[in-house]
Amino acid sequence: MGIEFGPDGNLYIMDNQFFAEKENFSRLLRIIVKDRKPINAEVLAEGFNFGEAVRWSKNRIYITDALFENRRESGIYSFSLEELNKKNIVLNSSNKKDYLIANFYFKT
Repeated sequence: MGIEFGPDGNLYIMDNQFFAEKENFSRLLRIIVKDRKPINAEVLAEGFNFGEAVRWSKNRIYITDALFENRRESGIYSFSLEELNKKNIVLNSSNKKDYLIANFYFKT
């Protein structure tokens, strides 16, 4: 889905797994780039439901999740480059709120 080069020169990709009927398995990937060539891929964050857009602003990445499990919400997550460099982030019901910066509700 979303794809953008980060401030570190690496390529960041949202790997949406919802279409493969895997809920909460979408991931943020980083392709390590050296001398303009891809070297390696790594998972940085996982547990998005319907991950879509990826956008960098300064040293923060913003990711939209268009459809939460309850099918009535969507939102925007944000991570600093420092957080992404520390470890693989596994989103779950107890920590998603720590990274969620906007939440949208669908009315019926």
